[in-house]
Amino acid sequence: LPTTDPGGGADGGERSDAVPKDRNGLPEYAEPLRRALRTARPRPVTPYYAAFTELIQTTVHDLLTNGTSSRLSRDLATGLERVLKGG
Repeated sequence: LPTTDPGGGADGGERSDAVPKDRNGLPEYAEPLRRALRTARPRPVTPYYAAFTELIQTTVHDLLTNGTSSRLSRDLATGLERVLKGG
């Protein structure tokens, strides 16, 4: 059976869907990823983090699914205030 490796096709040649490489032969996303990981910080410690995250995700999903809303910023602000008060 032919084998495949991540950087080439079954015959060892280049694949059309191969990840672009930088001058060091690493994937182009390697350096931005390295910088992001170097500056990463832990999530804020709060009992409301899950509710806050759910509200943001739901709001962004609605925006992307249904288009923009003139009430979006007001509704989001109201929801965030509620969540941060424990509601």
